[in-house]
Amino acid sequence: MNIKNILKILIFPFTRVLYLISGLIPRNPKIWVFGAQKNAFNDNTKYLFISLTMERPDIKAIWITSNRETIKKIRNNSGLAYYRWSLKGIIYTILAKYWFVTTTVAEIDYYTSRGATVINLWHGIPIKKIYFDTDNVEDFNRYHNPSFIQKWIDEPSVFRLSNYMVSTSNHVSVNVFCSALKVELENCLNFGQARTDIFFFDDQKYNEWVNKWESNSFISIIDRAKKSNYVWIYMPTWRESNPSFLDDMGLNYDKINKSLSAKDELLIMKLHPYTPIDFLNKLKGYSNIVVVESSQDIYPLLKFTDALITDYSSIFIDYLLLNKPIVFYCFDLEDYILSSRGFYYDYSEVTPGIKVKSTDDLENLLCLTKTIDSKSDDQIKINKLFYDYMDGKSSHRITNFFDDKKDVN
Repeated sequence: MNIKNILKILIFPFTRVLYLISGLIPRNPKIWVFGAQKNAFNDNTKYLFISLTMERPDIKAIWITSNRETIKKIRNNSGLAYYRWSLKGIIYTILAKYWFVTTTVAEIDYYTSRGATVINLWHGIPIKKIYFDTDNVEDFNRYHNPSFIQKWIDEPSVFRLSNYMVSTSNHVSVNVFCSALKVELENCLNFGQARTDIFFFDDQKYNEWVNKWESNSFISIIDRAKKSNYVWIYMPTWRESNPSFLDDMGLNYDKINKSLSAKDELLIMKLHPYTPIDFLNKLKGYSNIVVVESSQDIYPLLKFTDALITDYSSIFIDYLLLNKPIVFYCFDLEDYILSSRGFYYDYSEVTPGIKVKSTDDLENLLCLTKTIDSKSDDQIKINKLFYDYMDGKSSHRITNFFDDKKDVN
C-alpha cells in the first residue's frame, strides 16, 4: 500500500463526514461547476463552461481545479474559477446543483458530491471498451469486484455513478454508455459533444473565442495552418504495450519534411504526454513538421486542417463532422487488438477512409499526394450512426435541458 492510500485511510472519517454533510444542504440550480481530467482546461467541459461564461451570465458557471495557472487564465477572462480545496471551492461545490465532468466527480471533488446532479460529458465517442465494459481481466475485476479499499478509499469517485450521460446518438447510448457507465437509457441525452461546436462557428465568433481563450503560440500555429497549401494532422493512439511504437514505424522525417516544404504543406503532430523525450527531440528543427504540446486543446485547429491521419483513436469520429478525408495508419492492427481492452465495433466497418498498413505507403501519401477525396458513402453512413445532430448546437441543447428543463431544440 502506497503512502497516498495510507493518508486516505487516515482522513477517511473526516472525508466521509464531509461527503454526508454535502448531501444535506439544498443545492442551487443556477450554480453549475465544471472540471476536467488531470486538472487540465480542455475537452467538452471547457467548451460548455466557456459557452455559459460568454453567453449566459444568469448561470453561475464555476471551474474547479488544482491548477493555479488555469484559475488565473479563467479569471483574466472574466470567468469564475476556484482552487479545489479553497473555502470558496468547497462552498460552491456543495451549493452547486449541476456538476459537469469528463470522467468522474474526482475532477471536481468526490467528497462534496453527495446530492449533486452529475452530468458526464465524457471525452469522446469510445470505440475501445471503457469502464464496466472492459474485457481486460484486471480492469474488469477492479470495476465489478472492487475491494473495500478500492471502492471507498482509493477510487470512490469511480463508483459514484453519473446521473446523466451526454451522448451523440441513440446508437452510441444503447451500445456504449448505458452499460459502460451504468446510466439508464432515458438519462442518456443524445445532444452531441460541446467541443465540436467550434467546427460550426462563424468567423466572428471563432476569432473572439480563440483570441480570448487560446495562447499566442497556439494562435500562431493556427495562422500558419490557414496559410499553408495543405495541412495534415497526425493523432495516433498511445500503445501502453509498446511505448516506442513511433520509433518502430521508421518514418523518414527528413524525406517527408523536404517534400512538404517544396509544396508549402504542413504536417502537425499531436502526440501523447508519455511520448519519449528522445523521439520528440528528433522532430525538432523541421520547417514543415510541427509538434503541438500534448496538453494543448487541438479542437480550434482542426477546422483548418485538410486531412486527419490516425489509427485506433476515436478522434476520427469527431473529425467526421468536418467532412474531410481520414487516413487510418493501422500498421499494427492485429497486435493492438490483442493487447487492447476490447472494441465496441468491428474496426474495419466503422473506419471510413484510406487504410494504410506500411511505412512506405504512408510516406508516399504525405510526399506525393496533393489531395485526397473527402467524402464517401461509407463516411456519410458512419456519420449518421454516431450523430443524431450535426449542427454545432450541442452546448445550447445541454444548457437548455438543465436550465429548468427548457426546450432543447
